[in-house]
Amino acid sequence: MKAYFKRVFLLGGVYLLALFLSCLFNGWIFALVLYIITAVFIISLIRLLFNNVPNFLRRLQEKSPGLTVYLTAIGWYPYLVLSLLALEFFGAEAQGDVLYAPAAFWGAHLIDLLILIHVMFIVSLIWAGIYNHRRQKEAGKD
Repeated sequence: MKAYFKRVFLLGGVYLLALFLSCLFNGWIFALVLYIITAVFIISLIRLLFNNVPNFLRRLQEKSPGLTVYLTAIGWYPYLVLSLLALEFFGAEAQGDVLYAPAAFWGAHLIDLLILIHVMFIVSLIWAGIYNHRRQKEAGKD
């Protein structure tokens, strides 16, 4: 089960990195690349649900274990964003043609929530650096 969640978070980290790189540029071709990346992410996530590991994840884990640690550490971010979007969409109340999210959730706590998410992101990267350093140090002893 631990390996399964590690691969799911690794997929999330790869998706986040690819999403970030595709959003740096503007134009219809990059929007198309963004849609293709999202489709590959969803298909790979479905494959992981059936315990079928995509080849690019397996190769990434074998060839660059250091990068894998960092991508796994930030892999929770896309899932959190997707869950918050789903919460906003399904928890919204329809009033006319506009959907309004519940004020109790999004009200004054939005800034606090965004700050907390970004602090957690930075802490995840710091933890990954410490973990990777210790892992390399132990590998050097053997």
